[in-house]
Amino acid sequence: MRRGYIGARGPTAGDSVPRIASVLPTPDTRYTIEEALDIFVKAKEAEGVRPRTIENYREHITYLMRYTDRSPFYVDELTSDLIRSYILY
Repeated sequence: MRRGYIGARGPTAGDSVPRIASVLPTPDTRYTIEEALDIFVKAKEAEGVRPRTIENYREHITYLMRYTDRSPFYVDELTSDLIRSYILY
């Protein structure tokens, strides 16, 4: 059986597909780590992730917040250098 090219696939999304841009936060919206974790956990619970996994997520973020020793700590303050130094800690 010969496979078709990508262009040979069925129809793609067009203007009839609603966009979610209006739901996404604006650049002015800032989330604390706690707020972002709550949003993330709700999504994972909806996906059916096990309770122990949720506990692990909360535990690891708690460790990160203690490491940064900042309150409030915003998601946009996370940098790759901070995460690397936390992992090596």
